[in-house]
Amino acid sequence: MSLREIAQRIFYTFFVVWSLMGIGNIVLSLIFSWRYFYVTDVYASFFLASLTSFTYFVMYSKKELSLKKIFFRLFLQLLLILGIVITIGYNLNWISFDYPIHSIAMIIAVIVIYIFVAAWELHKGFRLADKLNIKLNERTK
Repeated sequence: MSLREIAQRIFYTFFVVWSLMGIGNIVLSLIFSWRYFYVTDVYASFFLASLTSFTYFVMYSKKELSLKKIFFRLFLQLLLILGIVITIGYNLNWISFDYPIHSIAMIIAVIVIYIFVAAWELHKGFRLADKLNIKLNERTK
């Protein structure tokens, strides 16, 4: 994956992640009956989405990656994202060891968002590959 493709992914993934974080905050606040939603949480989620979007540099490679290497790098990226979210979440008091259920819910929300975004991008990549194969077959006929 080239640096240009990485930059494009960072750009559009940031907005997808930020939107899903907002939806996740609303769902978690409904589940746990949180009554307040602070504006600083919007800024913090903006910062968090931008930091986690930069983990796409893990996917950078000058060579074509095998499917096994792609999944390994996706797993490594998930670990990096969880590390960033846990660190920032702990510093912003989103994650507390006093209420482990909230911490577990937040980690599960991060994993669900990551799986959704990764599946969406893999689907988009496979769709693009199919289109390119069809055009290549038409050209060779």
